[in-house]
Amino acid sequence: MSARYRSLSRQLRETVRGLRGDGRGWLLVTVAIGWAFTLGMRFILPTLLPQIESNLHISDSLAVEPSPPSGSVTP
Repeated sequence: MSARYRSLSRQLRETVRGLRGDGRGWLLVTVAIGWAFTLGMRFILPTLLPQIESNLHISDSLAVEPSPPSGSVTP
């Protein structure tokens, strides 16, 4: 089992060494963090949105332009 573990460890080190070469590791880490943040927000935002709306007293109707009063002429 330890020989298998050493082989796996060696493969992991070689893969990481290849990814970190020439500054590619920082780019990979940055993209990975951004991707994780984006996916996390897809799960968190729908659960938090009702509480945000109730605390800030906003609704979907605020984004709609009010209709003119009945009987008025619009240009």
